[in-house]
Parts: sequence; structure tokens; C-alpha cells
Amino acid sequence: RLFSDAIKCYEAGLEVAPNYAMLHYNKGVSHYNRGEFKEAIHCYDTALELDPLNLAAYLNKGFVLEQMRRFREAIACYDAGITRSPDYF
Repeated sequence: RLFSDAIKCYEAGLEVAPNYAMLHYNKGVSHYNRGEFKEAIHCYDTALELDPLNLAAYLNKGFVLEQMRRFREAIACYDAGITRSPDYF
């Protein structure tokens, strides 16, 4: 229930600030914690469209793809994050 409430809060925030990447990212984290992997990926993708340097979104999306056993896509996602944020590593 906690994550369902969080998703509702993020959706309310997105009504006010639809282009705020971190709201999409955090909504994705909540979906992930509910086991809603497709929804999580959608949120991470939206966050990345808005903020292509959001390394956390690349990493979390890669982790979700791993959980879905979509390993090649996960590796590509990790590589994209490393390419866009090389100073982080």
C-alpha cells in the first residue's frame, strides 16, 4: 500500500510538473517495488527522455531488465549510462 500511495503522490506532482524527470524516476522505483516491471521501465524511459544524463534511471532500468531476464537490453542500458555519465565511474 505504501508504494501505491507514493505512486498517487507522484502522479499528482506530474499533473503540476509533467517534465520533472525525478518524479518519473521515483514513480518508476515505486512500480518496481510493487513488481510492476513494465510500468517501471516506462517511467524510467520517460525520465531519460527528459534528462538523458540521469544515471540512476539507466541503472535502475538495467536492473529491472535483468529481473525480466532481458540481459542484452540490460547491458545496453548500463553501457548507455556509462557513456553519458563517464565521470560517475
